[in-house]
Amino acid sequence: MFLTQTSSFCYDALLAIVYPQACVVCGGSVESRAFGAACESCWKLTSIFSGSETVCWKCGRPVGAQVADATPEQIRCHRCDEGSFDAARACGAYEGALRACVLNLKREPHVCQELADELIKTQSRAPLNLATRIIPVPLHVSREQERGAVDSGESNDDVDDAR
Repeated sequence: MFLTQTSSFCYDALLAIVYPQACVVCGGSVESRAFGAACESCWKLTSIFSGSETVCWKCGRPVGAQVADATPEQIRCHRCDEGSFDAARACGAYEGALRACVLNLKREPHVCQELADELIKTQSRAPLNLATRIIPVPLHVSREQERGAVDSGESNDDVDDAR
Protein backbone atom coordinates (compact mmCIF):
# COMPACT_ATOMS: atom_id res chain seq x y z
CA MET A 1 0.00 0.00 0.00
CA PHE A 2 2.78 2.42 0.95
CA LEU A 3 4.65 1.69 -2.28
CA THR A 4 1.50 2.28 -4.36
CA GLN A 5 0.77 5.61 -2.66
CA THR A 6 4.38 6.74 -3.00
CA SER A 7 4.54 5.83 -6.68
CA SER A 8 1.20 7.57 -7.32
CA PHE A 9 2.44 10.70 -5.53
CA CYS A 10 5.69 10.68 -7.58
CA TYR A 11 3.72 10.15 -10.81
CA ASP A 12 1.46 13.11 -9.98
CA ALA A 13 4.48 15.28 -9.20
CA LEU A 14 6.16 14.30 -12.47
CA LEU A 15 2.99 15.00 -14.46
CA ALA A 16 2.62 18.40 -12.77
CA ILE A 17 6.17 19.31 -13.82
CA VAL A 18 6.14 17.89 -17.36
CA TYR A 19 2.49 18.62 -18.22
CA PRO A 20 1.24 21.37 -15.90
CA GLN A 21 -2.53 21.59 -15.81
CA ALA A 22 -4.41 24.75 -14.94
CA CYS A 23 -7.51 24.56 -12.80
CA VAL A 24 -10.50 25.41 -15.00
CA VAL A 25 -12.22 27.12 -12.07
CA CYS A 26 -9.54 29.45 -10.63
CA GLY A 27 -6.61 29.12 -13.03
CA GLY A 28 -4.32 27.75 -10.32
CA SER A 29 -2.29 24.58 -10.65
CA VAL A 30 -3.84 21.12 -10.45
CA GLU A 31 -1.22 19.07 -8.64
CA SER A 32 -2.99 15.71 -8.50
CA ARG A 33 -4.88 13.83 -11.17
CA ALA A 34 -7.27 12.67 -8.42
CA PHE A 35 -8.89 16.12 -8.51
CA GLY A 36 -9.53 16.08 -12.26
CA ALA A 37 -9.99 19.47 -13.94
CA ALA A 38 -10.03 21.47 -10.69
CA CYS A 39 -7.49 22.06 -7.96
CA GLU A 40 -7.77 20.89 -4.36
CA SER A 41 -8.62 24.42 -3.16
CA CYS A 42 -11.59 24.63 -5.53
CA TRP A 43 -12.82 21.21 -4.36
CA LYS A 44 -12.73 22.50 -0.77
CA LEU A 45 -14.81 25.54 -1.77
CA THR A 46 -17.42 23.48 -3.67
CA SER A 47 -20.66 22.76 -1.83
CA ILE A 48 -20.81 18.98 -1.43
CA PHE A 49 -23.93 17.52 0.19
CA SER A 50 -23.40 15.53 3.38
CA GLY A 51 -26.76 13.77 3.38
CA SER A 52 -28.02 15.67 6.42
CA GLU A 53 -29.67 18.41 4.33
CA THR A 54 -33.46 18.69 4.26
CA VAL A 55 -34.41 17.70 0.72
CA CYS A 56 -37.47 16.61 -1.22
CA TRP A 57 -37.61 12.83 -0.91
CA LYS A 58 -38.40 12.39 -4.60
CA CYS A 59 -36.21 14.85 -6.52
CA GLY A 60 -33.58 15.73 -3.89
CA ARG A 61 -34.13 19.50 -4.25
CA PRO A 62 -33.05 21.27 -1.05
CA VAL A 63 -36.05 22.67 0.82
CA GLY A 64 -35.70 25.69 3.06
CA ALA A 65 -36.66 24.87 6.60
CA GLN A 66 -36.79 21.64 8.55
CA VAL A 67 -40.35 20.36 8.56
CA ALA A 68 -41.44 19.60 12.12
CA ASP A 69 -42.61 16.06 12.87
CA ALA A 70 -41.98 14.90 9.31
CA THR A 71 -39.91 11.91 8.33
CA PRO A 72 -37.57 12.36 5.35
CA GLU A 73 -39.96 10.27 3.23
CA GLN A 74 -42.76 12.77 3.86
CA ILE A 75 -40.88 15.89 2.75
CA ARG A 76 -41.92 16.95 -0.75
CA CYS A 77 -41.31 20.09 -2.81
CA HIS A 78 -44.28 19.25 -5.12
CA ARG A 79 -42.39 20.62 -8.15
CA CYS A 80 -41.53 17.05 -9.12
CA ASP A 81 -44.96 15.48 -8.63
CA GLU A 82 -45.48 15.06 -12.38
CA GLY A 83 -42.04 13.49 -12.92
CA SER A 84 -42.02 9.82 -13.87
CA PHE A 85 -39.13 8.75 -11.65
CA ASP A 86 -38.86 7.37 -8.15
CA ALA A 87 -35.87 9.25 -6.73
CA ALA A 88 -33.04 11.54 -7.80
CA ARG A 89 -30.08 12.87 -5.86
CA ALA A 90 -27.07 15.09 -6.50
CA CYS A 91 -23.75 14.81 -4.72
CA GLY A 92 -23.42 18.59 -4.48
CA ALA A 93 -24.32 21.96 -5.89
CA TYR A 94 -23.59 22.22 -9.63
CA GLU A 95 -20.82 24.78 -9.17
CA GLY A 96 -17.08 25.11 -8.87
CA ALA A 97 -15.00 21.95 -9.03
CA LEU A 98 -18.00 19.64 -9.27
CA ARG A 99 -19.35 21.48 -12.33
CA ALA A 100 -15.88 21.59 -13.92
CA CYS A 101 -15.37 17.84 -13.55
CA VAL A 102 -18.85 17.00 -14.86
CA LEU A 103 -18.33 19.24 -17.90
CA ASN A 104 -14.88 17.71 -18.40
CA LEU A 105 -16.60 14.33 -18.88
CA LYS A 106 -17.93 15.67 -22.19
CA ARG A 107 -14.38 15.93 -23.51
CA GLU A 108 -12.59 13.13 -21.65
CA PRO A 109 -14.21 9.84 -20.65
CA HIS A 110 -12.48 9.85 -17.26
CA VAL A 111 -14.08 10.26 -13.83
CA CYS A 112 -11.54 11.70 -11.42
CA GLN A 113 -11.14 10.00 -8.04
CA GLU A 114 -12.63 12.92 -6.07
CA LEU A 115 -15.82 12.88 -8.16
CA ALA A 116 -16.02 9.08 -8.05
CA ASP A 117 -15.76 9.16 -4.24
CA GLU A 118 -18.58 11.72 -4.01
CA LEU A 119 -20.80 9.71 -6.35
CA ILE A 120 -20.23 6.56 -4.30
CA LYS A 121 -21.09 8.38 -1.06
CA THR A 122 -24.29 9.74 -2.63
CA GLN A 123 -25.30 6.34 -3.96
CA SER A 124 -24.86 4.77 -0.53
CA ARG A 125 -27.45 7.11 1.09
CA ALA A 126 -31.21 6.56 1.10
CA PRO A 127 -33.15 6.30 -1.15
CA LEU A 128 -30.51 5.51 -3.79
CA ASN A 129 -29.02 2.74 -1.66
CA LEU A 130 -32.20 0.73 -2.37
CA ALA A 131 -32.12 1.35 -6.13
CA THR A 132 -31.97 -1.59 -8.47
CA ARG A 133 -31.00 0.63 -11.42
CA ILE A 134 -29.28 3.94 -11.84
CA ILE A 135 -30.08 5.52 -15.20
CA PRO A 136 -28.34 8.54 -16.74
CA VAL A 137 -30.61 11.40 -17.73
CA PRO A 138 -30.71 11.62 -21.54
CA LEU A 139 -30.06 14.86 -23.35
CA HIS A 140 -33.21 16.79 -24.23
CA VAL A 141 -34.06 16.77 -27.95
CA SER A 142 -33.77 20.57 -28.25
CA ARG A 143 -30.25 20.51 -26.72
CA GLU A 144 -29.32 17.67 -29.03
CA GLN A 145 -30.52 19.74 -32.02
CA GLU A 146 -28.47 22.73 -30.81
CA ARG A 147 -25.38 20.53 -30.80
CA GLY A 148 -26.16 19.18 -34.26
CA ALA A 149 -26.30 15.58 -33.13
CA VAL A 150 -29.89 14.84 -34.19
CA ASP A 151 -30.41 12.62 -37.19
CA SER A 152 -31.14 14.89 -40.14
CA GLY A 153 -33.50 12.40 -41.74
CA GLU A 154 -30.82 10.32 -43.44
CA SER A 155 -30.40 6.79 -42.28
CA ASN A 156 -27.00 5.56 -41.16
CA ASP A 157 -26.86 3.44 -44.31
CA ASP A 158 -27.18 6.57 -46.48
CA VAL A 159 -24.38 8.28 -44.58
CA ASP A 160 -22.13 5.23 -44.86
CA ASP A 161 -22.84 4.97 -48.62
CA ALA A 162 -21.95 8.64 -49.10
CA ARG A 163 -18.47 8.06 -47.69
